[in-house]
Amino acid sequence: MVYDVKALLNHINRIRNEIGHEEVNIDIKEVLYDRDTNEMWIITNDRPDKSAIIGKGGWVVGRLREELEIASIHVESYSDFLQKEYRMNLSLNKLNSFVKENKEKLDYGSFIALNNLIDILKIKLDNLYSFDFYKYFKDLDESPYGYFEAEKPAAIVALSGGTDSSFSLILAKKLGFNPIAITVDPGTIVLPKQFKHNIDKLASELDVPHQYIQVDYSDLIEESFTGR
Repeated sequence: MVYDVKALLNHINRIRNEIGHEEVNIDIKEVLYDRDTNEMWIITNDRPDKSAIIGKGGWVVGRLREELEIASIHVESYSDFLQKEYRMNLSLNKLNSFVKENKEKLDYGSFIALNNLIDILKIKLDNLYSFDFYKYFKDLDESPYGYFEAEKPAAIVALSGGTDSSFSLILAKKLGFNPIAITVDPGTIVLPKQFKHNIDKLASELDVPHQYIQVDYSDLIEESFTGR
C-alpha cells in the first residue's frame, strides 16, 4: 500500500507547527505501508528531510505514529539507502568471489552457511526498504527444509553486548555458521555489568560458546582521566 505523499506532508507540517518547530520544505521520495505489520517507511531524498520528519527529540514522528495509529514508522534518506545498496553489492561480490575461489577448500557446513549469507543479501537487495529479518527467519524455521547448522564452528563473532554485535551473533547463528563468541573484558569501567549480563544471556539463549578475554587497560584508563 502506498500513502499519498502530499497528504502526509500536510500532516507532518501541521504537527511541526503545533509543537513549535520552524517551517521547512520537506522532500519525500516515497512512502510505503505494510498492512500486515502496520509499519510505514518514509523515504526522503536526503538527510535534512529525514531530520525534519523525525523532529527534535523524535517528537514529530512520534506524534505522526500516534495520530495515524501505526505500530512503527521508519524514516530513511534515499542517499543512505544508496550507500547501503552499494555496500551490500560490494559484500555480495566479494562473497561470491570468495566462495567460487575456495569452493574446493571449504567444508560442507561453511559452504552452506556462506551461501545462506549470499541468499539473504540478494533478498535484502530486492527488498531494500522493507526487508524483515524476523519474518524471514520465522518462515525459514517453518519451512520443510528445517534449520541447518555447520557441524564445526565456521565463524567467530566479537560480541560487545551492543546492538550491532548482538545482531551479528544472531545472524551468524541463524545462517548456520555455528559461531563462537568472544568478548574483550578490560573491567567494569569499559564493560559495564549490564553489558556482561546481556552478553551472557544472549550467548545462553542462542546456545553459543562464549569466552571473555581479560585485558589490562588500567594505564590507558588512568591516562584518560588526566585528559591525555
